[in-house]
Amino acid sequence: MNDVAEGFNNFFVNVGPELARQIKPSQGGDVFQNLGERIPDTIFLRDTDRNEIINIVNKFKNKTSKDWNGIDMMVIKKVIIAIADPLTYICNLSFKSGTFPCKMKTAKVIPLYKACDKHLFTNYRPVSLLSQFSKILEKIFVIRLDSFIEKHQLLMDCQYGFRTNRSTSMALMELVEELTSSIDNKKYAVGIFIDLKKAFDTIDHGILLHKLERMGIRGVGYNWLSSYIGNRQQFVQMGEYRSTSLDITCGVPQGSILGPKLFTLYINDICKVSSIVKLVVFADDTNIFCSGEIYSSCWMLSQRKCVS
Repeated sequence: MNDVAEGFNNFFVNVGPELARQIKPSQGGDVFQNLGERIPDTIFLRDTDRNEIINIVNKFKNKTSKDWNGIDMMVIKKVIIAIADPLTYICNLSFKSGTFPCKMKTAKVIPLYKACDKHLFTNYRPVSLLSQFSKILEKIFVIRLDSFIEKHQLLMDCQYGFRTNRSTSMALMELVEELTSSIDNKKYAVGIFIDLKKAFDTIDHGILLHKLERMGIRGVGYNWLSSYIGNRQQFVQMGEYRSTSLDITCGVPQGSILGPKLFTLYINDICKVSSIVKLVVFADDTNIFCSGEIYSSCWMLSQRKCVS
């Protein structure tokens, strides 16, 4: 059984980098060409306090899944009043030093069977269980990041994923409105629907950090995020059997609070690929929509923008 756990861990750790190596360079030659103007302001990581930490913990769901330390959120909630002060000190020290604690960067992964042949690693989904304390620190950072994003309107309107007051229903309504408008105007409508495979696992850390720097994530905030995504490890747990820990070299942490937010910032410039076609994006689900009087022109244009 140990060999099986090792096999799962090797597969889960390497699937992202292997897919990333297959991604061809941008046809335009510059992956940063659509980033827009550099934001002059820099994010400020203000201190947290015990009240903010207590409120954050109390809003977490009452989950009993244990992290690699054997701690679940229910336990944290029971003792949060007693540990709020030392947690406040640790979080503020993390922000001041621009360092994410190493002990919070290990993930316990549980393989969850999906369907088909049980003997194939590809038919299992990795459920990543991160440190409960990591979730608290991440949430504190996300609150500050969200405030900076909204202040400078960093996210494009076409992105509906992981945003306040946005939903899949709103994204669907946007597509329906575009389609209805085309029909009413007696135009052809072409839609290409893309679901990126292992999108969260293939993110290049260097590209991500460069984009974040352009968006105003600099100084201590930049160092903190660089520390957060770097030098992470994971192991697979199957009952009493545990694999060795392996390094994670690309992607954003699965099962994290901050990971989805970083992903939306990473692909944010996809919305600037063209002003001719309409894009509606929800996390890694991308929809390209084009309408016109000539079907072949719409189809060819949609394909070109899809490739670019």
